[in-house]
Amino acid sequence: MNQDNNISSQRIPGNWTMLGWLGVLPFLLAWAGVSMGYEKIGLPLFMTYSAVILSFLGGIRWAQALAGQLSQKDFLYSVLPSLLAWVCLMLRPELALIGLALGFAGTAYLDISGRPLHAPIAFIKLRLRLSLAVISLHLTVLCTLSFIN
Repeated sequence: MNQDNNISSQRIPGNWTMLGWLGVLPFLLAWAGVSMGYEKIGLPLFMTYSAVILSFLGGIRWAQALAGQLSQKDFLYSVLPSLLAWVCLMLRPELALIGLALGFAGTAYLDISGRPLHAPIAFIKLRLRLSLAVISLHLTVLCTLSFIN
């Protein structure tokens, strides 16, 4: 079996890594817009993309609960990211960025300790790295906004 397709491996397959980091690219581009003075465009792009991705992460948990791999309680945990993201889109940008960052931190926590996903170790390792990058970008945008205003 090709090493990149061996999902039980602890090594993160290259295609997962590439696709995962491509998913971070819109965050970077939106932050670049904010940092170059285009916050009226960059900030809504950043926050809406963040809400979409946070909802996607909840969908992963929903799918596993639906497949019987997680408990019935995980259906509740799977919709919380979407609800949080929706509420955050109605808040002042500073509060929204903090709320969204906390949402990413919460899903990462659930994935590794509180209510772990049934996923290969390589997936969990990649998710943690991506989550740290995304949370850091939320804090970077928050700091950028404080310097602009």
